[in-house]
Amino acid sequence: VTAGTGTNSITVGSNFNNNLTVALGAGTDTVNGANQSGGSLTITAAQDSISGDTLTGGSSATNTLSITGGGTALDANDMANITAFNTIQSVTNAALSITMNNANVASGANVAFNASSLTSAALTFNAAAEADGTYTLTAGAGDDNITLGSGVDILLFATDNLTSSDTINGGGGTDILKLTDASTVIDSDFTNVTNLETI
Repeated sequence: VTAGTGTNSITVGSNFNNNLTVALGAGTDTVNGANQSGGSLTITAAQDSISGDTLTGGSSATNTLSITGGGTALDANDMANITAFNTIQSVTNAALSITMNNANVASGANVAFNASSLTSAALTFNAAAEADGTYTLTAGAGDDNITLGSGVDILLFATDNLTSSDTINGGGGTDILKLTDASTVIDSDFTNVTNLETI
C-alpha cells in the first residue's frame, strides 16, 4: 500500500494474517495494525514525514517501522503517537537524529532499534525518557551519540565501529554492551562511554 500526500487512514483488519508493507508519503497518516492476526506489518516513512502521524504496530504480527534518514531531527513530541512496534530501523546511510518518547515502548517490553544501515553517517539517539521499557540498539559505523533510558538496555557494536568518537550514556539500569564480532578494543575506545555496567 502506498499512501499519498494528503491525510490517509489505514486500518488492518483482524482477518488479515499475511505480510503487508505500507509506504507513507508526506501527508498526515494514521496506520493501525493492532488487530492484525499474523504475518508482518512494515511501515516505511521518511524522517521528515513522521511528525503528526499516528502509527500503531500491534501485538500479533511482526511489526517494523523503517525510517529513511537525512531529514529534520525528530523530537519526543514527533514520536508521541508511534506505538507497538517490535523493531524501529534506519534503512539508508543518512544521518538520523531521533529522541524517543516513553510511549514508544510498552511497559515491560523491549524494542529493537537497528541503525546498522548507517555505515558512515551519524546516529543521534536519545531514549532518556524511557521509564518502563528497554531497547536493544544496534549501532552503525558513524560517530554515534547514544543516550539510553532507565531500564536494562542492550547496546550492540561491531568492534571496529566503537571508537572514541562515539558518545554513549547508558542512563539508569544495569546496561549491557555486546561486541558482535571478534573484538579488539582499547581503553581509548571507551573515552566517552558512561553508565554502561556490563561488557
